[in-house]
Amino acid sequence: MFITTSDFTDVARRAAETISTGNRPIRLVDGTELARFMASLKMGITPDIPDIPRKLEEDHFDEHTW
Repeated sequence: MFITTSDFTDVARRAAETISTGNRPIRLVDGTELARFMASLKMGITPDIPDIPRKLEEDHFDEHTW
C-alpha cells in the first residue's frame, strides 16, 4: 500500500497495475481517498461548531515566518 496526501501520476497508477498483475496487489491511496477514510472514522476532524467567530491569524502568513 502506498499513501499520499496528494495524487498519483498516471505513470504511477499504470506501474502499480502492471506490477500487481499476477503478484500481490499494490494499493494506491490518494489524498482524497485518505481524507474520506479519515472522515468516516472521525479521525483528525474537529466538529463544526456554528456561530463561533473566526479570525484569520495574519501573522501566520507573515513573509518572515516562511
